[in-house]
Amino acid sequence: MDRAKRDERPTWQLILEGARHYASSGHNEFTRLELVSWVQSIDPSRLRPSIDPIIQGMTDNATGGPVSACGVVFHRVDRGRYRLIGTTVVGGTSTTTEGPASLAARRPRAASARRQRVEARMAGLIADFDACVAQYDASVPFLRSGQYELHRATIDRRARHTSVEEALADDQFLTLLYSTLQAWGIGKRASRLAPLVDFVGALRRETSALEEIAAYQLESLARATDEVGHQVWALIARLPVVDNIARIVAGTKTLHHLVPALVPPMDRAWTGRFFEWNAADLQSNQQATFTAAWADVVAIAAATRPSRLVGDGWHTSQSKIVDNAVMAYSMR
Repeated sequence: MDRAKRDERPTWQLILEGARHYASSGHNEFTRLELVSWVQSIDPSRLRPSIDPIIQGMTDNATGGPVSACGVVFHRVDRGRYRLIGTTVVGGTSTTTEGPASLAARRPRAASARRQRVEARMAGLIADFDACVAQYDASVPFLRSGQYELHRATIDRRARHTSVEEALADDQFLTLLYSTLQAWGIGKRASRLAPLVDFVGALRRETSALEEIAAYQLESLARATDEVGHQVWALIARLPVVDNIARIVAGTKTLHHLVPALVPPMDRAWTGRFFEWNAADLQSNQQATFTAAWADVVAIAAATRPSRLVGDGWHTSQSKIVDNAVMAYSMR
């Protein structure tokens, strides 16, 4: 294979390729560093903080890490040392005596049937990510006038500014953002969108907190997932975007346009269907509901690297592309 050419395969595939290379060379065991080096020899842009969690998620006796489409394929034999499950060395040649274990078989039982279903959907989405993105493009569910046009104009206006502080000083950007939220249905039904002057003032008071999270990207959070998730939730909880108790939908749609590489827009219809949210989740259990979904979308982004698909149409940011794929999968 041409190592100079960028490889667009998901990171888990490159990791597994490296493991099989070492195993076929007669090395029953290999190190985490060898796996990381293999991936980076193919694509130097993939940094170790984004690779380590994926190795973790592919290991049967390790906790954490995103779900990979191949399931659990490694066993950790010592600190930083691994082998393929079922692989032994016979006469200098590696052989595999059993296939990759499934996530359900090799990991502790999920806390609930709902969680098991969510994990199954995540694995399916990751395995078929690009097809889901294409499906979204072919059947975009947002058809009301202005939904795309205002969103694209807001994202493009945000891209002109090198910082959140600069964007928040731009009255035209904030007016576009406000109009986009209205077009996206914020302030309808049982909630009321804050008046524009109050909306602008609330955002500008959070400039420092917004600048802090703007340094991160969804697909490369790795060990910062929980910390950044708590910061994002704190902003959602504080921002008086709507007068309704439920804040997740309005908050994420607002933050999405301020830090588009980090916060995906969430909604009841599609995000809620994928993660099986119920009315209580969005009223009395909001923080736990958000942080659980947050960790899962970070895992999806880490495994699929959506930034490679950013471009025209609804491909406006890596977090929007994850949202597109989730919506398409939920429509199936």
